[in-house]
Amino acid sequence: MSYNDTTVFGNAAGGGAMRQIKAIVFDYDGTIVDSFSVSRIMGFVKLFCFRYFTLCYLLFEAAEIFLHLRWPIHPVTAACMRRAREAGLLVGIATDRSLWGIVTSARRSDVDLHLADVIRVRASIMDRWIRDRSASVFLRSRGTKDLPRGLGDLGEWLTARRIAPSEVLFIGDDQRDRRAALNQGFSFVGVDRHNPDLAPVYRMMQSLP
Repeated sequence: MSYNDTTVFGNAAGGGAMRQIKAIVFDYDGTIVDSFSVSRIMGFVKLFCFRYFTLCYLLFEAAEIFLHLRWPIHPVTAACMRRAREAGLLVGIATDRSLWGIVTSARRSDVDLHLADVIRVRASIMDRWIRDRSASVFLRSRGTKDLPRGLGDLGEWLTARRIAPSEVLFIGDDQRDRRAALNQGFSFVGVDRHNPDLAPVYRMMQSLP
């Protein structure tokens, strides 16, 4: 399900704790790009494939290419990613797409992956075909992000850079994103996938020392 309004869970729900945030991680589908409003049928097919099948999501990614599907960017999210970088925060993306899937989708939809320092993707047999990996670090994880260890590789990568789970804010558009964040100990902001409201994130960045 998508959030109908902005909801905040974890450390970000407390005003004082928001000052501790050092990294912001964005979900891709529904948060960065609007892959639901243009074709609701394709949006629900995508959710079903990503959630329940091991290889079917690769078929969906191939169908996107074959059908030349281009998802509109949420301008407010792109602006928020740029503002986070200007504020000195580490910016990441976490998706259940494969490396091949997110790179090809970003190219078609004009998403600048260089805005992210790290991108968590789902490991797949198609990753070997991607040569241009932008300037970002790609973490190839097994399984979906809402599994108990779904964002474990991302958490370890951040910890190695002295960023604790309590200092990470995850922004997503459904309950799976919320579970993924809370499993890892991240704070979470839920947004409506059709009209994301990132006001709580901007308030947090304004309160940074």
